[in-house]
Amino acid sequence: MMLKDELQVKKISAPLVLLMAIACGLCTGSNYYNQPLLNSIATEFQISLPTAAYLSFTAQIMYTLGLLLLVPMGDMFEKKKTIVVFMVLAAFGQLICAFSPNISTMFLGTAISSLFSIAAQVLIPYSTTLGNPKRSAQIVGTLMSGLLMGILLARTIAGFTSTVMSWHAIYYLSGILLMIVAACIAVKLPSAKSPKIVYSDILFSMFYLLKKHKILQKRAVLGGICFAAVSIVFTTMALLLSEAPYYFTDFQIGLVGLVGITGVILGPWVGKQFQIGNEPKLTSLSLYLLLFSWLILSAAKVNLLIYIAGLTVIYISLTLLHILNQNVVYSLEPQARSRLNSIYMTIYFSGAAMGSFFAAWIWADYGWLGCCVFGIVMSILSIVVHQLWTVGSVEQLQ
Repeated sequence: MMLKDELQVKKISAPLVLLMAIACGLCTGSNYYNQPLLNSIATEFQISLPTAAYLSFTAQIMYTLGLLLLVPMGDMFEKKKTIVVFMVLAAFGQLICAFSPNISTMFLGTAISSLFSIAAQVLIPYSTTLGNPKRSAQIVGTLMSGLLMGILLARTIAGFTSTVMSWHAIYYLSGILLMIVAACIAVKLPSAKSPKIVYSDILFSMFYLLKKHKILQKRAVLGGICFAAVSIVFTTMALLLSEAPYYFTDFQIGLVGLVGITGVILGPWVGKQFQIGNEPKLTSLSLYLLLFSWLILSAAKVNLLIYIAGLTVIYISLTLLHILNQNVVYSLEPQARSRLNSIYMTIYFSGAAMGSFFAAWIWADYGWLGCCVFGIVMSILSIVVHQLWTVGSVEQLQ
């Protein structure tokens, strides 16, 4: 019994949790390098800024396809090997971006990298099986903090390397780091056997799981709506800050995104709050914060501090809701966590892709004000959905 406990502690040691958090950050963050670089990319390839902004949409839609088609393999193949292979392929996509001679190759590299960067979404549910179930929510919160930190630092580091070297540099660096971390994961992460399941059966079972769990439907739709509202900010950040009255460099744009660190710090705390039953209150709070953030952001062109305040609130809102949603979803069927996560994240990032697409389109025709109206509408919709569906707490699930 003691030996079993010692093995369990060894599997989920603090250094291993840190390694998994770094892997999550690198994989997911790689989808956001292009956001502060859009002006530089557009200039080099001689395309318009709104056209360059569709790189963000490409990253989101390919990530969504990966969630739908690849993440379920986490319940089909040995998880460690699956994670490592996906990370290596994501690194390959990053290197294609680094050597891109034209915008078409850039779109190709972005598509490959984003498709396989879903390695993090196999790793996160797998992490909940490695240690004490009582700590699983806190571990998820820590890995989600690593993931969000990766997104934040991705913009800042990408902007910095673009300013001091070129926009290509971040893709060289990312490709190499992904290879190194994949090697560490291959050595340090425990292996786990997966049941032999036919791929078609896996996909069909996802539709069954979605139909079976009403709370999964509610959480996924709610998450998708909210991420659509937040993706408007992600997609238009470089467009807004590179023009009057700011005229920011790539590095300065990346620095502004660091205000989201407030959301990252909340990650482990949110996990603890979930465990003690405060999920319903925090869910409602996150939705009202989302609406409040867009009311602030509507005045973003007046003063930079107003924009930063709005960004801070919107990051906190997204962190609260997403970590709560994932813990609710993971509690449904432990043996099907990869598939449940795939369903949730597919709908979640479908919302993000929709937000990015419409943000680029609305910006071209109506500018920042039009984007703000869209953000407010999506925020109100999330509150209405929450009220009509009465998204339940874990106690209601059981």
